[in-house]
Amino acid sequence: MRTPMTVTAVLLSMLLAGCAGVPRHPASPPPAPLMPPASPAPTPAPLAPPASPAPTPAPPAPPASPVPTPEPGAAPDPSGITPEEAAAIPPLEPAGVNVEKDGDRVTVHWRGSGNASGRYEVYRRAGPTAPWTPAAKVAATGSDTDTYRWADPAPVVGAVYGVAAVSPYGVKSAIVSP
Repeated sequence: MRTPMTVTAVLLSMLLAGCAGVPRHPASPPPAPLMPPASPAPTPAPLAPPASPAPTPAPPAPPASPVPTPEPGAAPDPSGITPEEAAAIPPLEPAGVNVEKDGDRVTVHWRGSGNASGRYEVYRRAGPTAPWTPAAKVAATGSDTDTYRWADPAPVVGAVYGVAAVSPYGVKSAIVSP
C-alpha cells in the first residue's frame, strides 16, 4: 500500500527533481530562466595620459599635549587607561577638614588625600549659601598624607572654610568643609 502524499510534498519533490518529465500545457509560456542573460561587456573608454602627481602636503604637527607622553618602548600603564584619561581624574578629597577659631585667629586643618595631589586650595565663603572664593594655595608635601594647616591672615566673622585637592594637571576635587 502506498502512503498518500500531500500536495506540498508533491510540489516539493517536483521542485527538487527540477520538474523533469512533467508535461506542460501547450498554451503555457516556457519557464523563465533562473538568471537573466548576461549583457555584453561595455567597451572600455580610451585611457587618458597619466597626470603629473600633485605634491604631497606635509602631515600636520601633533597637537601640544599637557599630559606627559610615555617614553617609546615604556611598559604599558597597568591601569589600562591613557595618560589623557588619567590626567582628567580628580584627586581624592582631603580628609578631616577642621576649622579652629581662637579669638581673632582662624586656622584650617586637614589630612592629605595620599594620592600625590599637586596642591591644596583653601576656600572661604561669607555664609553657608554664599559662593566659595579662593583664600590660599598650599603645596602638597612628602607622601601627601601629612596634616596640613593654614592660618587665615584676614579672618572674616561668620565665614565658612573648605579645602579642595588639586592634581598636578589642575583638576580639582570637591570642596570639603567641616
